[in-house]
Amino acid sequence: MYKELSVPENDLKDVITELLEYCDEKEEEGELGKTKFSSPVSEEEIENWEKENGVRIPESYKQWLRFTGDCIIDGTTAEFYSPKNFRTQYVPDDLVIIGEQTGDGEGVCFSKETGEIVTFFEGEINFEYGTFDEALKEILSLMGKEEETEEEYIQELKSTIANLKSKLDGSELDDIRLNYIKDLEEELEELEG
Repeated sequence: MYKELSVPENDLKDVITELLEYCDEKEEEGELGKTKFSSPVSEEEIENWEKENGVRIPESYKQWLRFTGDCIIDGTTAEFYSPKNFRTQYVPDDLVIIGEQTGDGEGVCFSKETGEIVTFFEGEINFEYGTFDEALKEILSLMGKEEETEEEYIQELKSTIANLKSKLDGSELDDIRLNYIKDLEEELEELEG
């Protein structure tokens, strides 16, 4: 049912397709919570929101909006918003809330300054995804999709470390990035033995 939805030809196509296929798999097993994808958001709505707010929506999230606006994925696993429902309350001025994950109030946001996708929980940035495709991969994991092989995971760790290092820019986010890089490098060292 879900894999029959129209998926746009963009950088998120593979991960959206994987998400839809996994939704179908969970539904067939009777394990999928409420899931609903609304119609795509128009380019006009995206542009109007950007003009009205003086902020650019990150391209990775625009690609998601070209697939769906407001949506719910697997009950309380995740919820994402169209621009008309973005929020800025209860987060630092630099962040815009574009959704929630895990149903416990953990906001999925983007940085107005850098365009990075992050989570914000209990007064601090909890996790930096970078781009929205990484957030979707986490949603799949939260839904229970099995992890990749150890070799794939090692490659993903290396890629994430390189991505985080490329984003070191002297901003206040660097301390968070450096701590995360250190943790990932320690994990990588353990895996490579």
